[in-house]
Amino acid sequence: KFEQSKDLFKIVLQSVDRLNHVIHPMLNYLNTEETYNFKPFNIIKIISDIVILSKANCNSKQIKIEVLDKLNQGVVYGDSKAIGQVFINLITNAIDAIGNSGGKITIECINEVFIYQGETKQGVKINIIDNGCGMEEEKIKQIFVPFESSKNTKVNVGLGLSIVSKIIQDHRGLIKINSKPNEGTIISIFLQTTTESPKVNQKDKLFNLESDFFED
Repeated sequence: KFEQSKDLFKIVLQSVDRLNHVIHPMLNYLNTEETYNFKPFNIIKIISDIVILSKANCNSKQIKIEVLDKLNQGVVYGDSKAIGQVFINLITNAIDAIGNSGGKITIECINEVFIYQGETKQGVKINIIDNGCGMEEEKIKQIFVPFESSKNTKVNVGLGLSIVSKIIQDHRGLIKINSKPNEGTIISIFLQTTTESPKVNQKDKLFNLESDFFED
């Protein structure tokens, strides 16, 4: 039990490091100079860590969240922190769409070929599926426009999904939305895979802290 708490504590603490990178997608959106750090990384590891961080919020709203890993090849070439921010935004939006009435979020990861700029690419497809309020077709057309938001809050400025779209475009990927009012939403992210194996470097991991942080 102590080891489980220790591992969770590592994940939560390292999220501080991730939060330090939240501003970078916005800077990338506003500037032409990119600041990504492209490396091979395991997409399922990133998603699994983010789901762990999301579970407390889901539990408080009686929302079930699960990951279906159907990948044969899950190594993606890109910036793991930027892609992590994509899934944090999308999972947070799914939680908001469901609200406090209880529901379910399923993250399905499969290998799928897709067409990018006329060329066939080997890749991963990540479906974020929720049974929340859904969106009308007109709203879907506007969802990636900066400063457009369906959230009724003065704090939200509607840049979240614009940043998501920008990051995916910068990674030569695709994003698709299928949604209907009162029937939920499926957001599909397509990313290209690589045959390179990710280098195991503790400092490059999205959430894990240096082990010596916990030395007695």
